[in-house]
Amino acid sequence: MFGSAVPALARQGLDRFAVQGIPLADALRFFAERTGSSVAFDPALVRGKTAWCVTASADTEARLRCLLDGTGLEFFRRASGTYVIGPRMEIEPAYGRIAGRIVDRESGAPLPGANVLLAGVARGAAADGSGRFHLDRLLPGRYVLTVTHLGFSPWQDSLFVAPGAGTLVDAGLRASPLVVRPLVVEADRAGGDPWLAADRASSLEMPAGVDRSGSVAARLADRAGVTLSDAGADARIQGGVAADVALRLDGVPLFVPRSIASFVGAVGAAALDRITIHGAGFEASGPSATGGVLDFRHALTGRPGIDVQLDPYAFSGRARFSPVSDSRVVQGLVSWRHGLGAAMLPRSLGSMLRDWSGPDPFLLVAPLGRYDLATPGAIGYATGLFVPATPTLGFDDLHLAARYRPRPVVSWDASAHLGNRRVGGNRLAAERVSDSAVNDRPLFSSVDAYDWSSRMAQIRHERVLGTRVFLTAQAWVTRYELDHRYRLADRIALRSSDEVFALPESSPGEARDGNAVDAWGLTGRFSYARGRHDWSGGVEVGRTSSAFDLRLASVAAGSAGELVVPISNGPGSEVSWETASVFMPRHARVSNRATLVTWAAHLSDRINLGRLTLEPGIRTTVRPERTTVYAEPRLRAAWSPRRAVSITASGGLYRQFTGQYDLSSLNAGAFFPSTRVWLPSDATQRPPRSANAAAAITWSPVRHASVVADAWVKDHRHLHLFNYAVDPALLVDGARLDQATLLTPGRGLDRGLGISAGWEAARWTARLRYERSSSWRSAASLFAGRRVPTPGHAPHRVSFGIDAAPASSFDLGLRAVAQVGRTWAFRPVYYDYFGHDGATARHLGYDFSNPGAHRLPALVTVDGTAAWAVALGPVRAQFRIEVLNILDRRNELDRILLWDGAGLRPSARYYPGRTAAGAIRVSW
Repeated sequence: MFGSAVPALARQGLDRFAVQGIPLADALRFFAERTGSSVAFDPALVRGKTAWCVTASADTEARLRCLLDGTGLEFFRRASGTYVIGPRMEIEPAYGRIAGRIVDRESGAPLPGANVLLAGVARGAAADGSGRFHLDRLLPGRYVLTVTHLGFSPWQDSLFVAPGAGTLVDAGLRASPLVVRPLVVEADRAGGDPWLAADRASSLEMPAGVDRSGSVAARLADRAGVTLSDAGADARIQGGVAADVALRLDGVPLFVPRSIASFVGAVGAAALDRITIHGAGFEASGPSATGGVLDFRHALTGRPGIDVQLDPYAFSGRARFSPVSDSRVVQGLVSWRHGLGAAMLPRSLGSMLRDWSGPDPFLLVAPLGRYDLATPGAIGYATGLFVPATPTLGFDDLHLAARYRPRPVVSWDASAHLGNRRVGGNRLAAERVSDSAVNDRPLFSSVDAYDWSSRMAQIRHERVLGTRVFLTAQAWVTRYELDHRYRLADRIALRSSDEVFALPESSPGEARDGNAVDAWGLTGRFSYARGRHDWSGGVEVGRTSSAFDLRLASVAAGSAGELVVPISNGPGSEVSWETASVFMPRHARVSNRATLVTWAAHLSDRINLGRLTLEPGIRTTVRPERTTVYAEPRLRAAWSPRRAVSITASGGLYRQFTGQYDLSSLNAGAFFPSTRVWLPSDATQRPPRSANAAAAITWSPVRHASVVADAWVKDHRHLHLFNYAVDPALLVDGARLDQATLLTPGRGLDRGLGISAGWEAARWTARLRYERSSSWRSAASLFAGRRVPTPGHAPHRVSFGIDAAPASSFDLGLRAVAQVGRTWAFRPVYYDYFGHDGATARHLGYDFSNPGAHRLPALVTVDGTAAWAVALGPVRAQFRIEVLNILDRRNELDRILLWDGAGLRPSARYYPGRTAAGAIRVSW
């Protein structure tokens, strides 16, 4: 029977639908009249049933559900539009599923982050790191699937979803070339959920245009929660120290040396197409790391061709190939980078390197109280004892990557990276001397040469089984090696003919530091989706071994030595000489060997509850040598109460089993202020442990604008800090020290909040961010147990960036960053070696036991870029001009103390001033 007559019912306003105590048959006829719908039902099914319904909803189906509520009946809509009433089925409908992979049509490379949308049902998803996606709980029927991705033409197809079955899709998108653009930041999304980066993860797509060779670090500098510390430009995430951040390349742990002022980065930028940043509260599938993760990915995606770039820092190139046949897809990448040396560096950068590595006379006289000798002239700048260092700088990178896809749902990936860095300086005035030596104890080094090398290789297999199961297996190996060669001055002589000091050529004070880290691992992972659940898990086994031999120094075990210094009464007067005492720290060669074997497993479930998404998970690690199981429970949640609002929260327990340590050098002539080593926790140590939490609210008031407010806290319950207050009696040449001696347990806290605003239009994007944060560390044996600010931390940070493309081949960019409230104003070695003993901490009003009392002025940088592209047949040329520190502001790096005749005064060392450089890139 089709409803046609309208019962006499009380109507309460035009915008309400109300029936109360009316026979259901009459109510259904009333519904048909009010909504203009056709309704079919069997009178026997509705006989004796009464309708009670009051709703203000104008939605037709919402009104019908209201009428049938409590009656044991339900409806379905036929293709003709007629609503058919029948008994409620207690079994779940036979839902279907769509799953697949999104790839570049030309190269077959996966397209992570591609957007998938089902027209008409408001369901969507985002492809994961392998280009895979899935959509569950779909009613049987035909759907229109649309796939989009930045830089590619949209892809669309009509699909039929059968009851209880899955439909497999292999979507190939055709590239749509973009103009030269800088990095694009996108928040990670999970499926069609309201998930919006609960771990504050973001992906940085590397630019299609030219960029300076080390720009990976520079581009990180204006991202939310990321700062670059000291002249080495090491990245830290949401406060803390760089040592807390794990670096991975294609999922492989990466041990990299120091960067050089963001110009010489960890890996070649041309080899990468994406960096993913994971902050506090990242998911259980992530590694064990207390501070965050930087994931680098090789640039296999993109059209085949050759790119060559030349800039003042390096010559680099990249070649991609992708032969395609009916049966397989093969694609590969070769990328290389070669440094052009210190002679080619801009003048401002070379000047910074020389100042950064200048000898520090204060270190030689402070323990003795002879502050009047803390002058460049007394130590040797003016006398010629040492000539200013001429920096040497070199680096080489080679990246290899390949992918083989015999079928759309099966792939094999392999990659390798080989990197070398060489930095040093020579201050030795290499001329013969005639007079005898004055002192015979190590003083400071005159020749410093650092060689770092890093290697990695991996092979990964991915497979899709049916429409519900994804499998991944990976094997990897990585190695890091440091070789630091230097000459300790064990004698100083006076060459009376020239009235200058010099070192004898035969000085036997050769010394060497070294650190070697070897690691390998095997991993297997799976993902299984069914209904509202998306399970993922995996198992891992790994081994890390480390060995170092370092010459460590002690102030407490040092002694006085003698130095001949010139005394002059003024210009043109005769120079006289006197013998003065200087401090000789004890240098002892010590070593440590450690091997760590771990078995790990993780399991998590992403539960889609409509507007709410939950992801509980746990990661467990077994250390056989300690017969201990370490658990890391983690939880993420995302809620979208309204279409334009998303709220996310995450937290958990995080550990770190291999630590990075930058050991300050008590060496007045050291070129680098510290030596970097990696140590896996040995049997004497519990691994560092931190409790992390993060939350964010994202609001998109209009289509192109977004506002994000976020907060984080990382409570470091147990840390390993290098013990600069180690018992000097243990520093004996050749001693092998365990980590319980070298490291001291500590605590720390990083917390902060930020607010960001962004706008994305067709030809320009802009973003503005302010962060307020705090970060401190403490240990019972350091700084008398006092809580001290984390070195390099800035409590206030403001960043602004704008990128515009006024024409299809022209690009402009401007970035500004301001950091306010930096402490630890003097060289870290002052605090590390003098600040833990009351007898050495205070020097004429300067107290090095309280680094928080010494503040640096605000650090403000404004950088600008302009790029232009032109096509000449098959050849494309791109030109770029970059000006760093446009304002030519004298931003202080740190300070040393010098004697000015009346007392000690700070002498600042600076970051580079205004630096202009150009680059050209040719592609074909």
